[in-house]
Amino acid sequence: MERNFHYILPVLKEAVALCDRPVSVLLSPWSPPQQWKTPPARPKNDASVYGGSQEQIDFTKPQRCNGGSLKPEYYGSWAEYLVKLTQAYLDQGIPVNMLTLQNESIAATPWDSCVWTPSSQKAFLRDHLYPAMERAGLVGRVGLYIWDHNKERVLEWTREVIDEVTRPMVEGVAFHWYSGDHFEAVKMTAEQFPDLKLAFTECCTSSNVPHDPGPVSHKTPETQEWEGAAHYAHDIIGNLNSGMERWFDWNFCLDKEGLPRRPKLKGCLAGIIVDNGDFSTNLIFAYVGHFSRYIQPGAQRMGFSRCDHMVELTAARNPDGTLAVIVLNRGTEDRGYAIRIQGNVIRVHFPARTISTFVLE
Repeated sequence: MERNFHYILPVLKEAVALCDRPVSVLLSPWSPPQQWKTPPARPKNDASVYGGSQEQIDFTKPQRCNGGSLKPEYYGSWAEYLVKLTQAYLDQGIPVNMLTLQNESIAATPWDSCVWTPSSQKAFLRDHLYPAMERAGLVGRVGLYIWDHNKERVLEWTREVIDEVTRPMVEGVAFHWYSGDHFEAVKMTAEQFPDLKLAFTECCTSSNVPHDPGPVSHKTPETQEWEGAAHYAHDIIGNLNSGMERWFDWNFCLDKEGLPRRPKLKGCLAGIIVDNGDFSTNLIFAYVGHFSRYIQPGAQRMGFSRCDHMVELTAARNPDGTLAVIVLNRGTEDRGYAIRIQGNVIRVHFPARTISTFVLE
């Protein structure tokens, strides 16, 4: 916990103290200690998904990075490790209520990573992690989430891990966006497993910044900023409409170079930019705010229909009885529509490349 005490916990405690509503904290392990792992296998497609060139890899020795798998004889030790980590955070007053079994369960990336199969993750969950959490009194306090990787395989992974025995052990399924929209996969998972919570747990948008060794972008910073914000809103809307209940960014606060990030990779766009102790917010911050400000915790998604697909829309009924309607116009033309609800019609106008929210009594 030494690194956590030095870097992470002071910031987390300050954030929790500043918030005026309950905070949820998720823990996500990236790699067990290298001495418990097999040597990495040669990755097939992670470089193309995540960008950056592969470093020279020694495929004969276990390591924290580049994948490799946890040896079954250390499943029990790793389970106790994760329980101790979770308990240490709780003892510090951090409201941890979610734990994923593995960040990016099949990624052999050049940073800390560990590769699982559905059957191995299922055995780890059933025979080691869940029993360890029961012994520690964490069941009912901290929910377990499986997969925690890109959306296109979320349904098949869930179907292979969940059965009559493991179903009570799992609170939900976590997923990322790096392989594309795949809203259909999220929707099918919600339909086939309606009692599981669906949580989006990571996204980021790369940008061309001065240190980037890749091709120079001809897009202006303003265009990149808007495209990043629109990407965020598009994905949140699509996921909400498909059954997602929780959403986390990956790096909402970065420096002006889009860092820190793994060396040899691009910087990322972020909603908050810190520069020499000062900070500024941008369109990503504003666009995400349309969801976090106006869709209240405990809201229920509402059904809707559209006359065309020129704008993207989601709607929710809040616990206080208001309706929040969020509309994204990614097009280059202004659009005019009528919102009809229970016989009442409201004429609305959505300028090109904007996001709008209506809160209806």
